[in-house]
Amino acid sequence: MNLSHKDDPKMLPEHNFYKYFGQAITEIFHYFRRKVKWYQRTQRFLESIRGLPEHFNAVNKIVEQYIPIWKTLKTYSNGYICFHIYTIFYSMLKDPEYYKLCQYDRNVLLWAVLLHDICKRGPPAVPGKDPIHPFKSAWQSLYYFNDIFKFTDLSKEDLKEWDQIFESGYINKHGVEVQNHGIVPLVKLFLDTKLKGKDFEKEVIYHVMLHQSVPTIAMFPHMSMLRPLNTEVPKYFDKRSIRVFRIFLRHDSFSYLLYFPEMKVKFGKEIDKNVDILEQYIQEYKN
Repeated sequence: MNLSHKDDPKMLPEHNFYKYFGQAITEIFHYFRRKVKWYQRTQRFLESIRGLPEHFNAVNKIVEQYIPIWKTLKTYSNGYICFHIYTIFYSMLKDPEYYKLCQYDRNVLLWAVLLHDICKRGPPAVPGKDPIHPFKSAWQSLYYFNDIFKFTDLSKEDLKEWDQIFESGYINKHGVEVQNHGIVPLVKLFLDTKLKGKDFEKEVIYHVMLHQSVPTIAMFPHMSMLRPLNTEVPKYFDKRSIRVFRIFLRHDSFSYLLYFPEMKVKFGKEIDKNVDILEQYIQEYKN
């Protein structure tokens, strides 16, 4: 049920995710509802999938029409990063909380899920985790919004400025390249200046860029964080958008736990507790 309010932001037709990827969503659901048999719906089965099942060949073709880097993404971790994204869609689109959001917010989530890991590397490119992929993916997302979807109309000079901001976006920490959150205010300044009236695109980019910049699950700590949270988070989220971000963070984690309800409850409570604190910061900041 859609519990949208008359004051909710209105979605523009060009932002309708299903206009581009509706068939892909249908195929994703077909896999988990039809291809995965009832007796396979266990956490052991999910963890045994180390690549990208052939069923998703058709989905990949749809995505690659608009997101060319998907072809490269498939080559990392035997395609498991792509599978992770597809699993988030399935997890999120079964969540009643998702349907309580207005159409605008639901589409923010759909675009954020698709784009949040598009620059994430894995074996053989890197041996383990890729701590810089949220910033890289946010950087790339604006190019797709501008060049492919035509949501924005930035000049070559604008995009050169965008590139220059991210040139300083990564620092070495104990021999590992991590995100430099010192550039986040510069990103905001650029978006506020160059994307006036483009709040939808800005929200998606913040979701992508900051999804590993706030506390979520202590067992899986992020290597760099937005600091100080109490004054920084309110600059990029308000009471409405942090509610949307909460759902994104939950299902980014739940995608690994489709058939492990106990752990979903445990991690869900931890994520909620952390986001509750962020919401309080936003409330205090606005007051």
